[in-house]
Amino acid sequence: MEPNDHCRVCHRTEVLLCVLILSFLDTCIGAVDTAAVQVCLEKMRPIFQKSDALLYAPSIEKGEIGENCKTVSLKCYLLELNVIFLEEGIWERPEAHLAQCIRHFNVSFSESLMKSSSQASSSDSCPPCEAQTLKNATIFLERMFSLLQRMYAEPVKRNL
Repeated sequence: MEPNDHCRVCHRTEVLLCVLILSFLDTCIGAVDTAAVQVCLEKMRPIFQKSDALLYAPSIEKGEIGENCKTVSLKCYLLELNVIFLEEGIWERPEAHLAQCIRHFNVSFSESLMKSSSQASSSDSCPPCEAQTLKNATIFLERMFSLLQRMYAEPVKRNL
């Protein structure tokens, strides 16, 4: 074996290992983001409790979210979070870093939706956000936790 052949084999092995590690990290990051968004939401609970906002909040427990509509419903919840962030002036408050955590999850979630073409066709029959029930911010938060936990099976301890 010539010296250059040995370098090529080592380089190929390194590249394959990098691809394997990046694939594994991509899977782990999705799981971590879900848990992180639940923790961020939990830390923002006092803001939700003080808010008088009414938000679209379908209930997974009451059957308002069909099996094929979980993703669409989560997207609605993420859009509604933007409403409460604006109404409560979150971006000007010390809790802005928590809202940033949720924004990061929203971006990751949206990117994963764009990669999944099968999700788009199965969600065509889902009602729009505006067709959902309006609830106060505290109920909204509880229902969002329920949806996240159902979708990702990663419950987080909460102070109820």
